[in-house]
Amino acid sequence: MKKKFLLLLILFNFTFLLSQNLRELKILHWNDFHSANIPFKVTKKEIPELSDSLGFIGGYAYLSAYLNKFKDTNTITLHAGDDFQGSPSSTVTKGKSQIDILNLILPDAFTIGNHEFDYSLDTLLKNLKDAKFNVINCNLIDKETKNNIFKPYQIFERNNIKIAVIGVITRDLITLTLKDNIKNITILKEIPTIRKYIKEISESENPDIFILLSHCGYEDDIIIADSIPELSVIIGGHSHTRIKNPKKENKTIICQAGEKGKYLGVLDLKIDIDGDSVYSYEGKLVPTINEGITPDSIVSNKINEIESESLKGLNEVIGVLKNDWIRSHDKESNIGNWMSDVIRKFTKADIAFQNSGGIRKNLSAGNITIRDIWEIAPFDNTIVYFKIRGDSIIKLIEHQLNGFAEKLQVSGLKYKYDDSKPLNNRLIEVRVNGKKLNPKKYYIVATNNYVASQGKKYFGFNINPSIITDTQKEGKELFIEYVKKQKVINSRIENRMIKVNKWNIF
Repeated sequence: MKKKFLLLLILFNFTFLLSQNLRELKILHWNDFHSANIPFKVTKKEIPELSDSLGFIGGYAYLSAYLNKFKDTNTITLHAGDDFQGSPSSTVTKGKSQIDILNLILPDAFTIGNHEFDYSLDTLLKNLKDAKFNVINCNLIDKETKNNIFKPYQIFERNNIKIAVIGVITRDLITLTLKDNIKNITILKEIPTIRKYIKEISESENPDIFILLSHCGYEDDIIIADSIPELSVIIGGHSHTRIKNPKKENKTIICQAGEKGKYLGVLDLKIDIDGDSVYSYEGKLVPTINEGITPDSIVSNKINEIESESLKGLNEVIGVLKNDWIRSHDKESNIGNWMSDVIRKFTKADIAFQNSGGIRKNLSAGNITIRDIWEIAPFDNTIVYFKIRGDSIIKLIEHQLNGFAEKLQVSGLKYKYDDSKPLNNRLIEVRVNGKKLNPKKYYIVATNNYVASQGKKYFGFNINPSIITDTQKEGKELFIEYVKKQKVINSRIENRMIKVNKWNIF
């Protein structure tokens, strides 16, 4: 009797599977490319799939070749934002170089990232007039017209599967770019806005699956997946997370492919058309190793054209680096020391800060070119200074020590702290140019205009714009001048931020 029951159960399941209307769908995805148009050298430690200890990876001509390799008639290609900013070509052309290249690659949908606003909203919209691909975002609203700035979603059909793709950006956009660049934008909360469009699309289009193309970051994508079970897939960006095997959260498959085109994400799905759901999935990240694959010649020619037209003179050698510049997001770095020192010397300030997130590249010992500095400091940020009291500097450092993810690199300042102590009580001692900080004395502080405009984020308090003096000198121009002046650079870690568990004196 038991054997007969098991046989009937197996036959029932087999018949059920045969009756399902299953269709195959492939998603190819990438994110946070940051205009890394040209292949770059990486180590086997960075990319374990390399056959040798060193190799070249990425570049848009090679990414395009990998896209062509995996693409078939059941494929949708998705880009989760931040194609702008990171290379001289993007900076010189204000992002137009990336539109021209993407017009050849033609992602089915591209969602806006925070760095797309680095050259201002007006510049972005002007460049996007030439875009031949779909640009989507649901939660950015024009303050004047109250309308969506971009199309909120796009409907696709592949293999008789109806697919709704919604674009969204992090609500933290306000802290991720210069405020003037987005002053005419209202940023709606992600979750209620996504829900609104799922309801609208369900009623008007009745899609088989919903995909969210998200520039919110991995942690927020998990929250979104837990809150909105209607989403079958989230293709993510912003946090540069390398998700080798897709993460299943609630009913949603979450994917992200790292940064700078080092990997192409490949997600193979079987869609249950009758159930409007994902029946099964398999995902992976494919490293875009240059060896063994022929680059897309059309994309390669366009990149060469952009390089030759806009980047003349950038390969000029302007100095020599004696030891590797290695950046760090959460502690002192030798490149951060050098950059903040340059800012302090230029402004004759008492203290200087350089945001770690504004240092975009490490550099190996050897020749330093103008291109290197443009890639290390690609932003158009200008150097500014202002005067604040010592007690505000103490408050600023305590804010940095309260678990703030991005440490400011410092010059003229040395502090000791104990992070086992309670919040706002971790600072042990601060010295400014060798002397103990005086809480009642005013000090001149220099940084870049982005950090100064985001005082609440970096300092714990806003800086009154009326006390800020803008030198109008761009950071990258200043760094180039100082490399030329110094000629030979030997930057070191100097224990400017000392973590201790007991009292020691400087």
